[in-house]
Amino acid sequence: MAFNVREILSSISQRGGLAKSSKFAANIVKAPVVLDEDLKFFCETASLPGIAFQTDEIRNSGYGNIEKRPYATIFQDVQLDFYCDNNGRVFNFFHQWLQSVYNFNDKTPLGGRTARGLIGNTFAYPKDYFGTITLTVYNEQKPDGENQEDGNPVVTYYLEEAYPINMGDVQVSWENSDQILKLPVTFAYTYWDSATLDPGTASNLSRTYADTLRGNQTRIDGNLRSIRERIGIDSPDSFDRENESPTIRRDPSSYR
Repeated sequence: MAFNVREILSSISQRGGLAKSSKFAANIVKAPVVLDEDLKFFCETASLPGIAFQTDEIRNSGYGNIEKRPYATIFQDVQLDFYCDNNGRVFNFFHQWLQSVYNFNDKTPLGGRTARGLIGNTFAYPKDYFGTITLTVYNEQKPDGENQEDGNPVVTYYLEEAYPINMGDVQVSWENSDQILKLPVTFAYTYWDSATLDPGTASNLSRTYADTLRGNQTRIDGNLRSIRERIGIDSPDSFDRENESPTIRRDPSSYR
């Protein structure tokens, strides 16, 4: 089969184009402390979760080719970077969540208690500090053109039994007067689940994208045809093969 760029572009367009990494949202939908609904607007960067398998190397007959067999799953920790607000709500939210895991002092703004009433210098039960985080990637815009700022979710990851295991150091400096303060937080989780666009919805969106692309191509072809007629080019394939230049119809009187 010959290499055909048009087939590649057609295949991409029928699937709605290519997703961009800048269209995403990270949202904490469950936590042991009071949720901040606006927190999703402060997440600057995130990592979509992956999965790996731990494997053993075996030989079926005790010799011969090595075969790898999985025996455990590995879920890498996910880091989210948050912009910090001047009211301190981002700091306060994660301080409370961390102290819901382990109450490391008795001088918190909550009077030495967390939302779960955890006493000082003790760890909570996992079920008491687990939360859920969603990471969603959106397509660029709605194909119907009604609201160009909205988008449809391409894929959503659900990080189940998640909780913060590290709130990173934040460097501050008098010289950084034009930089925004950012708080890096690393989360562990037990497993993730995912959801993509419904097949019917995806088909409708892809069909709309393809129809839009065909409409644009038809309009471009019409414009090119009009231009060729104005400058006197017979057809797109009417080229002088020796000089690699289009054949132009000219009025003989123009040479006089």
